[in-house]
Amino acid sequence: MNIRPQLQNFTDNIAHQRSALSDVRHAMQQWKDSEIGKAQRAHILKAGGAATAQNCIKHLKPLFDNLSWIYEMIAQICQIQSKNPFANIELRSNKNEEYSSMILHQERKFSISLCLAKSRERQQKASQNSFIFGPDMMMLAPIGAAQIIKAQLDENDRLHSHERVSCHDRALYIYNNRRQSMHFIAQQRDIIFLRATIKTGAFDDSIENISHHYLQFNGDNKPQKQLADATLSRVQLILSILRHQHNEQAIPLFEEWVRNDAPDMRWYVMREFLALDVKAALPHLLFMSEYDDSRCVRKAALDTLQIVRAQYPDIL
Repeated sequence: MNIRPQLQNFTDNIAHQRSALSDVRHAMQQWKDSEIGKAQRAHILKAGGAATAQNCIKHLKPLFDNLSWIYEMIAQICQIQSKNPFANIELRSNKNEEYSSMILHQERKFSISLCLAKSRERQQKASQNSFIFGPDMMMLAPIGAAQIIKAQLDENDRLHSHERVSCHDRALYIYNNRRQSMHFIAQQRDIIFLRATIKTGAFDDSIENISHHYLQFNGDNKPQKQLADATLSRVQLILSILRHQHNEQAIPLFEEWVRNDAPDMRWYVMREFLALDVKAALPHLLFMSEYDDSRCVRKAALDTLQIVRAQYPDIL
């Protein structure tokens, strides 16, 4: 799970930070040691050792056969959050603001996320003809009945067709995201669903196939091609470690990466940057709140700027 310190509850007391996060880790270890947690771990270990993407899917499938564990997982999350508000077990906003997702587990070959498709009442703008095609295999299963919009690319990477279909509770969809794309349409209420992303590139030893890309279609606009670079997740880990160690000598590195081409990466670095040194990060946050290319990043920066103003009234 993504567990981070909340900015509004952030403290400079290192002992308090470590104690709070230690409590969270202990609570999560209790989940891992439970009967359900051990069963999940067994499937995950098999999937992590799979030699092919197909075998990885086979080992992950039992996690989708019975989704009742999700309710217990959510109860655990709520319990941790209520006992320790310093820990923010977050749902990360995606670029289109219609979905939020929380990484439950991440491996080199796959990741498992708990996702939320927001209802139209909560969406600022419905974009039912927005699709993303990527290099991975996908597994999706909704909690409750839902509607899905399915899209298909032709051999020339052109949007060939799309259709809306109804799906029943806990229906499992497995597809190649290079040619197919699916997303849930929430009408009156939000839709919770489980998603596994099988990173097909992790099973390919050919150096020629290391570089992969995403194609994002948004309405009638020309599709945008974006690189799926595995190095970004490794950089995120390094920056998180530097922030955790309060390494202020790394500030120039944060200043460089906060201008990365990927919107999710920019915002990730900004969060860590603020936790490392609010004063040094502030000029970048102000710039981001006004001029960032991503509307979602601008909004997140503006919201965070209000928190910073309330937390540090003398800094601006």
